[in-house]
This record gives sequence, C-alpha cells and structure tokens, in this order.
Amino acid sequence: MIADRYATALFELADKESQHATILADFDRLKNLRKTSSDLDHVLCSPLVERSQQATLLTKIGPLAGLSTLFVRFLDVLARARRLNYLDDIQVCYQEMLDKKAAIMRAIVYSAQPLNPNDQDKLKNTLAATLSAQIHLELRIKPELLGGLQVQIGSKMVDATLKGKLDRLALMMKGTI
Repeated sequence: MIADRYATALFELADKESQHATILADFDRLKNLRKTSSDLDHVLCSPLVERSQQATLLTKIGPLAGLSTLFVRFLDVLARARRLNYLDDIQVCYQEMLDKKAAIMRAIVYSAQPLNPNDQDKLKNTLAATLSAQIHLELRIKPELLGGLQVQIGSKMVDATLKGKLDRLALMMKGTI
C-alpha cells in the first residue's frame, strides 16, 4: 500500500529525531486546517493544481501553522509525488506503527449509549488482562445496537449486542421453518 511506504519513511525519520509526538500533533493541526478551510483542502487534493504550487503553498503555510520542519519537508515530498490525497491513510498507518512500537492495541468499542467512566475502566482492564497488552479505547455510539457492546480489535469483532443476538435468533428461526 502506498500509504504504508510513506508512513514508514516518516516514522523512521521521526524515530531518529525523537519527534513522534510532534508529528502526531502536526497531522492533527493539518487535519484541522483542512477542515476549517475547504479552499486549502481543495488545493491540496486537486489534480488540477500543479505539484510545485502545492509544495510552495505547504512550505509557506507550514511554519505559520506551527508545523515542524520535518513534517513540512515530508509534505513537500508528498506534494511533488502527487500523494497528498493519501494524508489520512498515512496518518492511520503512522499511528498503527507507533502503537505497535509502544505495544498498544486499539479497541474500537461500539455501544448504544455512552459508557460511563467506570464501565470504560472495567472494559479496558478486562481487555488488557485478556490480551496481555496496553489498550487504547475508541468509543463510538451506534443507537441501532439497542444494548450491549461490539468490540473490534484489528480484524476481530466480538458482538455482544442485543441487535446481534436478535439477528442470530432470527437466522436460526429461518433455518427451522
């Protein structure tokens, strides 16, 4: 995957300079800039804008936006290779590499209603003990689940929702008719 290659290159450079926290903050700053300025987002992702213009724009606004020199140089490389449209994927890959290095597993937890802090801690501790790893929870709300939780870690999904149970029951009933 293209994003993997660029994320790996950035990761290795940031690792040498101990700038992982800075790079993560830079990704977030740029993402926020792109959200607040649709014109900027259009210029960065449009194939109609010349590569050199994109690179020049980024080298000018990067320092003004508080982006690190390493990240601005990286954006320059992306612009000249016409890869700015991969920024979001590169950020995801970069975060995954950082998590792997720190032995952190990300669990995406879907629930019908927000979990209270006590339930979040219990779930995090249970997952950490079961998986023997540090866990980072990403909480998402899906009202259609009715109740219970869906937990996704990597490509594995555990469905302990009321909707999931009802769907499995309906499937079993179809088989008996």
